[in-house]
Amino acid sequence: MNDDEVTLELDFDHDALAKTPKCTPLWDDDGVAALFRLRYKFQLSARFYSKNNANKKTAYVMLAAELSVATEKEYSVAQVQDKSQEKKTNPSKSKSHSEALEAVFMVIKDGLIHLGSSLSAAPNPQPTPPTGATLDDVLQAIQSQTIAQLVAHLNAQKEK
Repeated sequence: MNDDEVTLELDFDHDALAKTPKCTPLWDDDGVAALFRLRYKFQLSARFYSKNNANKKTAYVMLAAELSVATEKEYSVAQVQDKSQEKKTNPSKSKSHSEALEAVFMVIKDGLIHLGSSLSAAPNPQPTPPTGATLDDVLQAIQSQTIAQLVAHLNAQKEK
């Protein structure tokens, strides 16, 4: 066997060693909420503010593990880092003053429309049944009572 003709034959099964693509979970609202809840309200938050990069890497590993346990899906460290960086680099577009006012007025308008429709759909209250006495009857009763008291007082003054 000369040096030019070196062949190496290995006995292994290519199919068994072929790497199957790993199914990574997609980010849903619950996953993102859990990510940021764990990132900012967990004991890991102090590690992310560290100046030591090793501590930050450890924090991402721990965050990925905690997130996987919390959501019962397997998240990699790269996914967690990418999602965190995506949220940092894509801040929400700030609105101008007029756009903000328009949004507030639209919310108020929707609230008033909802209130109006709920009030119009509400059943009308039952009117109170009349007692049979009118305002004139009440005034006459008060006058007669006052006159009776006045007459009694005058009679008491006369007898003295």
